[in-house]
Amino acid sequence: MNRNKAICTLIFAASAAVFVAQNIAYFLRNPQFVDQFSTVWLLSGIVQSRMPFLVGLKESVFYETFYPPYPYFLFHILIRAFGLHLWLFRWLNWLYWLSGAVICVLVARAVAKDALGCTAAVFLLLSGASITLAKSMPLEAPFIVLVPAVMLAVHSSRSFLRRSPSIAAGALAGLGLLVKWSFAAYLFGFVALYAIAGWMRHRKTALVNILLFCLAATLAAGWWYLTGFDLKNFIACAQNDPSPGATSFTRAFAANIGLIEELWNPQSLWLTLAVIALAAVFSRDLLFWGTLASCVVSMIVFSLPVHVEDRYILPLVPMISVLLAVSLHTLAKPLGRLASYILFGGITALMLLGAADSYWFKGDPKQTILGAYSPVRANGILWHHEWNPQIV
Repeated sequence: MNRNKAICTLIFAASAAVFVAQNIAYFLRNPQFVDQFSTVWLLSGIVQSRMPFLVGLKESVFYETFYPPYPYFLFHILIRAFGLHLWLFRWLNWLYWLSGAVICVLVARAVAKDALGCTAAVFLLLSGASITLAKSMPLEAPFIVLVPAVMLAVHSSRSFLRRSPSIAAGALAGLGLLVKWSFAAYLFGFVALYAIAGWMRHRKTALVNILLFCLAATLAAGWWYLTGFDLKNFIACAQNDPSPGATSFTRAFAANIGLIEELWNPQSLWLTLAVIALAAVFSRDLLFWGTLASCVVSMIVFSLPVHVEDRYILPLVPMISVLLAVSLHTLAKPLGRLASYILFGGITALMLLGAADSYWFKGDPKQTILGAYSPVRANGILWHHEWNPQIV
């Protein structure tokens, strides 16, 4: 136990050091941005909102009926309390990732109770998205915490056979829906698989707890979806805002694979997928299959609309971190613990190599993680959002 705590402490300290060094290096190169805050399309009306408690955007009623209010409400409070400073949102972003790493360890250790469970934090904090988190804070950043938190609560419910964790999972899911409606897509496969497992074991108890899960989520988020959400705006955006080059499901799916490669780590993705595929042969654990199902469903859902962005795939990073940690634990029995640690060391080394590339080859978008100083490209598609340090 002490060794596991030491590993986690070292990982978190290293993450903080990288984050601070990255900010200092950036501010030294661009001192004019230290106290500037971007007024891009998403945050341009926060300070002087027509809805001070639901904090919408003053420029257009469209955004007030399209995006849930939680992110704007949080940003509004922070700006009112501390002022319009870019550094505040950089630190908030880092806290999301650090908290997500802690919860990912708790999720993985629900199955992998040895030191291999702690590797979930290593993978999350060495991912390409985490290494460059000082550069941008997308709207989906809270999902880095909420996605593994719901996974932990659902797993703790023992397939919806325990009441309190089921209600807690529903409340967290409702909070996720208040961040953005896409939250449902990330966890649909996970929740559905656990619900089916509980139904097969004890139908009456599972049914009651599934209904309580849905009720808690509805009480948390239903008020906005019933009074503020405009489905017509949602459908119009999904149909009429195509990403250049993503003109079909197959092209969008291929582009999302390329984005996972950038968000996870270009050097280690294929070894990661190989380890997960090998673990699938031996795994009988519901956590493994539920997480894998969520990743697959998410990829399909976010390849259906023609509007494709890197931030939509971002919440898959903590799920892949948990999935890989559980996979290493699963392989420790048929292949031997030494083989699992060798695989862990190999993937970690490749991820460190990718992190080094992001610093050594900043000017080349083909070699830089997330194209930190260039627009992100995947399979020839130029994405709408550049990972510009001015954009929060």
